[in-house]
Amino acid sequence: MFKRTFRVENLEESIFLFGPRQTGKSTWLKSVLPDALTIDLLQPKVLRELSRNPELFEDQIRHFVNLKKEQRFYVVVDEVQRIPDLIDVVQSILVNGISKKIDNLGGKADLKKLEFIFVLTGSSPRRLLKVGKNLLGGRAGWKTFHPLMISELLSDPEFEFSAAEMVQWGGMPALLRSKSKRTWFENYIEVFLETEIRNEALVRNLAQFERFLKIAASLVSEQLVYRAVASDLGVSEKTVTAWFQILVDTLLGELLPCFSLTVKRKPVQSPKFFLFDCGVANAILGRHEISEGTREYASAMESWVYQNLKALCGYSPRKYKLFYWRSTDKAEVDFIVALNDLPIWAIEVKSTTIPKPSHFDGLLKFREDFPEVNLALVCNVHQPSLRQDGIFVSDFVTLFRKLEGMMMN
Repeated sequence: MFKRTFRVENLEESIFLFGPRQTGKSTWLKSVLPDALTIDLLQPKVLRELSRNPELFEDQIRHFVNLKKEQRFYVVVDEVQRIPDLIDVVQSILVNGISKKIDNLGGKADLKKLEFIFVLTGSSPRRLLKVGKNLLGGRAGWKTFHPLMISELLSDPEFEFSAAEMVQWGGMPALLRSKSKRTWFENYIEVFLETEIRNEALVRNLAQFERFLKIAASLVSEQLVYRAVASDLGVSEKTVTAWFQILVDTLLGELLPCFSLTVKRKPVQSPKFFLFDCGVANAILGRHEISEGTREYASAMESWVYQNLKALCGYSPRKYKLFYWRSTDKAEVDFIVALNDLPIWAIEVKSTTIPKPSHFDGLLKFREDFPEVNLALVCNVHQPSLRQDGIFVSDFVTLFRKLEGMMMN
């Protein structure tokens, strides 16, 4: 079993825990909060009952409390975006408690004084934002659950880790256990289109959106130019911008901003685009057997590094942020890890076993503005090394162990 990096052992406040479908949120919560009351809105009967009567939710919590002799109660609501009105019930409980008394606390404890901690999970916050929910008015934190990163993959001794396999298939736990990964991905994409796009009526022409989705997947790790995508699809730039926002709002897509604080070289303004998992991008494009040394492999490899860095930044107790950097004179670094606007690491990704001198150019140019930044080139070398100019040349595992040791403490 994979050991996840995300922790709730010391959970002191309610949280929204969002993450794309099949990243393992529910499985993980069952393992770390086995005694919590769990309301699973993926179950049709539960969904129907609470949709008709959201107040029933409070009755279920009252019954749960009545069975236990505790002062703190954990309540998990899976896929809360399916019934946004439940958030109003949660807010009422957090503010006012539950008024009735219960016998097994000796009749002395008022339920208003009991502590409730809610973990509200979801695969898309779009519906909550659309209906204007205030997300508990600051009473709950916001956390994101990511696909498996390298240290989590290595935590299971029964799992045969291969960087090439990860670049091909990504990091979703259920997919990695599947005997038919291709079919699994086909079902995954169909569920996304049906549940998030068709059922929510987010676009008028689903076939056209599917074509857009393939173009978006082909742009993974590239600088985003909405006008060019609109021209390819024969639709307006406004429509394309809205469709990319749908991918972001449903957690399928992510925009990586350009680091803008360099002075010697003026940075560009447009973001890079990524899907949340490199395996999803490969599946959308039908790339089921990408080969090392190809352009497709290089793109997927950069995407895989991105999703690992994104997870590290998200799980760290400190507020790391992730960027890329590109100047108007085309100097570029794939990833910048920053803390308090100060770049800590500049990381270039290459799908080679023997780096060329030109592979280090962007890193050295970035260091002209930030002499203290750590520089690294991650590639398929078999042995890490430290160049005379201070650039760390490393394989995936060694670099990410080094980064995790720094960022998670």
